[in-house]
Amino acid sequence: MTSSTRTLPRPIARPTRTWVRRAAPDLVPPSVLPFAHASSTNRTHSRSARAAYFSDILVGAICSRVEPEGSGFKVYIMTIGVLAPYRHLGIGGLLLQQVLEACAREPDCHEIYLHVHVKSDDAMDFYRRFGFTVGDVVHDYYTKLDPNDAYIVYKSPPFTSVAEGGKAS
Repeated sequence: MTSSTRTLPRPIARPTRTWVRRAAPDLVPPSVLPFAHASSTNRTHSRSARAAYFSDILVGAICSRVEPEGSGFKVYIMTIGVLAPYRHLGIGGLLLQQVLEACAREPDCHEIYLHVHVKSDDAMDFYRRFGFTVGDVVHDYYTKLDPNDAYIVYKSPPFTSVAEGGKAS
């Protein structure tokens, strides 16, 4: 094996269907586990995970959890990521769209929010394209980053499912 040869991580399970897309013809739509908002009994801190595959390679994922709030709930995006070689193909946008669409179907969902590192300009631009608003700074949020602060980024209803102002990457 030469030094220029790279091996990408393999997923645990191979997807069973293929979604045709110009930018990534073997991209499987991001869905592994159902979004856990189907019944009010599942809303107490339930979690959801979605994954995106390119051919049989796991290239991206998003994980979120439901947090009760008053008579409804809000959704916290714990993590979202796409492997570097697969960025700017719309995969991250598809993963985020899954959460937005699930929340749009739930009238009791009051907010979607997450933390974003204060120096992550690309991430801030990404969320702004989906209509998210930058909120307060949480000081000392991260333990191994410098600076260690994060913005709270949030979106209130209506939860649109497509990026506003251009392609989601």
